[in-house]
Amino acid sequence: MLGTLATPSSRTANIFIDSQRTYYIKVHQGSGQYRFSVKEIGVFETDSYPDTCTTPAPLIVDNPPVYDGITANGMDEDWFSFATDVLHKYQITLLNASTNSDVVFDLYESNCGEALLWSSAGIKTFISWDGSDYDLRVRSSSFTKQGYYELSVIDLGEQNDDHGNTYNDATPVATDGEGVLGLLQYTATVHSDEDWFSFDAASSGVYEIDFFSQSGWKYLRIYDIYYDEWGVSQEESLETLATPSSTTANIFIDNQRTCYIKVHQGSGQYRFSVLSPDPQCGEGDHPYPDGDIDRDCVVNIVDMAILASNWLADNRP
Repeated sequence: MLGTLATPSSRTANIFIDSQRTYYIKVHQGSGQYRFSVKEIGVFETDSYPDTCTTPAPLIVDNPPVYDGITANGMDEDWFSFATDVLHKYQITLLNASTNSDVVFDLYESNCGEALLWSSAGIKTFISWDGSDYDLRVRSSSFTKQGYYELSVIDLGEQNDDHGNTYNDATPVATDGEGVLGLLQYTATVHSDEDWFSFDAASSGVYEIDFFSQSGWKYLRIYDIYYDEWGVSQEESLETLATPSSTTANIFIDNQRTCYIKVHQGSGQYRFSVLSPDPQCGEGDHPYPDGDIDRDCVVNIVDMAILASNWLADNRP
């Protein structure tokens, strides 16, 4: 069966037919008069694109859509590759031109890389974090149905970003309990904004993490990242904080290491802090000495320079 139309009044459908033959129509159910018509829309090219990820066809961003068909009783695949710019948002649109097909697309990193999106149709968006090329595979979701499709990719423009999206671009933060501000600035189907930070755990002990979200649920995850015996990086989750407002967690870290923090999910401003078990400048047992203008617990020439640059300053009304 190629398709079914059911209606109490009127309906139109486009049916993809891949070869010359005689087809049959059955009208049934209910009673009374009906009317139907069959019209050939046109003859389309099918199977015009490569079937493997090793030789994808170039797909030009912002060009008119490409049109093609999935053939071979649904076993056909069409592979494309398109170029991106760093932190640009892209819209991928795949439309089925016939109601009797189940054409979908998968999004991959280039050169037969990792799958980022699977079995998608309609309109999806993603952010290119690194400006690499990406691959698209168009196929039958069931691998049993043929069909005709329309595919396009458009550039929606560059997105603002305040912190790196991977641990390799993590922003170092102190462990003195001072607040760190951040902003999740964009969302997409794939690669919504993630902000990565790192801190050095200089000693074993309990570290206090405070996390505040200004609007909506956000997640803060703490990782230990290491390399396995094959040299592949691994992420071990140490703790997860989730809140629509504020929360605190105490985390035991058993040896010296660099830990990583990822803030993600949702959008808007957030603030967090990391407080180590080590003695901190300015706390009860280590107060700021008199004359310590820059609050580093040392009175030195830096404080004298600050004093001198503001000598005789007068803010009285």
